[in-house]
Amino acid sequence: MSPEPIEGLSHNGSRRVFRVAAHLAWCDDDLAANERIYLDQLAERLSIRPDETDSLEAEARAGEGLGVGQNPVEQQMMLEVMIDVTMSDGVLSSEEQTRLAKFAVTFGLSRETLATRIVERVQGSGRKLRREG
Repeated sequence: MSPEPIEGLSHNGSRRVFRVAAHLAWCDDDLAANERIYLDQLAERLSIRPDETDSLEAEARAGEGLGVGQNPVEQQMMLEVMIDVTMSDGVLSSEEQTRLAKFAVTFGLSRETLATRIVERVQGSGRKLRREG
């Protein structure tokens, strides 16, 4: 049984969210085991078929299809997913920091607001996040 679709998120929006998550997970050219688990769970949550994930990850690694839709549901989910994927291995690398900052601009967020959102998300998860670089 597949998960219920996320209300207000289109299939193309789901694909964009997954691509950005994969881009962040792969940005240091090393996919940690916890990042792999996170991407697999995200694909299931977003109802993305397993045969689609390989092509979406390849596009993400190449920096293709990383656009952000105008849908507020998609934007909110994308921001949450971006923070979650960076937390999945417990390290916020300099590459992830740079990419998060670029997307923050796209969302109209200041670096301070982004930092606050990251701290809130980390604290809410009960996990630790070490900053690298």
